[in-house]
Amino acid sequence: MSRMCSVAAESTQSSATRYFNSPMNGTHNSQPRHLTAIEALASGLTDGGVRIATNFPGFHSHELFALCGGTQASVNERTAFAIAWGAAFAGARSAVMLKNVGLNDAFDPFLNSHLAGINAGLVVVVFDDVEVEGSQCRLDSRHAFDVFGGLWLEPGSVPQAYALAREAFELSERFQVPVVIRVTNALLRMRGDVHRMPTAPRHAGIVRAPERFVIHPVNHAGQEANLRRKNRRISAWVEGRCAAHMQATDHTQAPDQKNGKTLRLNVGAAGHVERAVDLFTYPLPERLLRRLLLGVREAKVREVGDGFVREKIRALACGIPVHRVAPRTNDATAYRIEDRFENLFCALRSIPSRLICGDIGSFTMDAPKSLDACLCLGSSVAVATGAALAAPRFSILAVAGDAGFSHSGKTALEEAAARGVRLTVVVIDNGGSQATGGQVIPGAITPLEGTLVHRLSGDNASTSEISAALRKLRSHRTGPSLLHYVTRP
Repeated sequence: MSRMCSVAAESTQSSATRYFNSPMNGTHNSQPRHLTAIEALASGLTDGGVRIATNFPGFHSHELFALCGGTQASVNERTAFAIAWGAAFAGARSAVMLKNVGLNDAFDPFLNSHLAGINAGLVVVVFDDVEVEGSQCRLDSRHAFDVFGGLWLEPGSVPQAYALAREAFELSERFQVPVVIRVTNALLRMRGDVHRMPTAPRHAGIVRAPERFVIHPVNHAGQEANLRRKNRRISAWVEGRCAAHMQATDHTQAPDQKNGKTLRLNVGAAGHVERAVDLFTYPLPERLLRRLLLGVREAKVREVGDGFVREKIRALACGIPVHRVAPRTNDATAYRIEDRFENLFCALRSIPSRLICGDIGSFTMDAPKSLDACLCLGSSVAVATGAALAAPRFSILAVAGDAGFSHSGKTALEEAAARGVRLTVVVIDNGGSQATGGQVIPGAITPLEGTLVHRLSGDNASTSEISAALRKLRSHRTGPSLLHYVTRP
């Protein structure tokens, strides 16, 4: 099972084959192609020279991964990021695709990559599901920018998504930081005409520089000072780039705005507004914005997500009112309650004095609301371990999908065994991350020696058969036990 998804994912591998077998793949073509945002991003990364792509599936990130030629999902987001950084360190332009909740899992290597820098370009594409269309909660990844800075790009259109993705590797190499491309729900709903440009392949040589690439206290002072220098260079580039964009798109400061009117600012794909100034970078062009704010009565900021830009404009505005205008969101989707595991959950609910700790997947919320707790992807075994330590008189159960178990559950089970915790783990094995297209996560469901395991075919199992298997496993009193519940995709 994978991160919760509200809509059935399309088979991305077949679409990737159709798209990248086209004659224009990686070549200049004067005729524009009408593309989705994901196709434009894939084209830009491909034409920018991506060689290594990594991903843990979730909210459209796996679709981009497939269109970039990816076939093997990583075991978790932390590993996906580290593999991409390692490839960039060794000289290959690399990209990692994550959803917003996934960036949280990769936060440690993500932050350290800013201090260590890169060799060949590294692009991080973050799918910010701020409308909670296919995620367990609402997050805005931009707050991560405030920790170490760096360079984030937020395309406002499909052509700009292509152009920024293609340029991102060169920018990453110029400033020696990973470049983040933020993709929002609003951008995902767009289509546009894209002119492909020739591919720009590049392979950097190996650079042996432990003072740069080894994260260690003896290197921290130098790395921190170097990051400050990088951020100053990035800020200078942003000022010039945004000013040039304003001139090229004729979004200059209108005369009536200089006469006490409203300054309108549009961030990324928040929607076109007449006479608005487009913003598409983090950091923001602060010097340019200060000039634009002179003499205006108020500012209105359209952005997708939190009031992240609004607060930064407020800090520049010297008391001028700054309002956030939320763009219209898509309310058409709704999470579908899954009922195919009702026999399993009926058996679980029949256990007296139970606590059921669940995971993220298509089984998270059944109609009777069987789960008592669910924290995040891969956490069910660890949460159940804590519950067992705190409430030993209860029957503690953990339910995980095969992807979530491979993501983090296996290591948590090792700790549960080391602590001698008595709990029963149910792993729903349907052959991959079915909610996102069926990607197979590395790793087999092979618990530690000494863990009692019962394998059961769930497709035809009755509630009584499942209950009998659970009673057998719960009789195991020397540590954790596991029900390997095998079912169809």
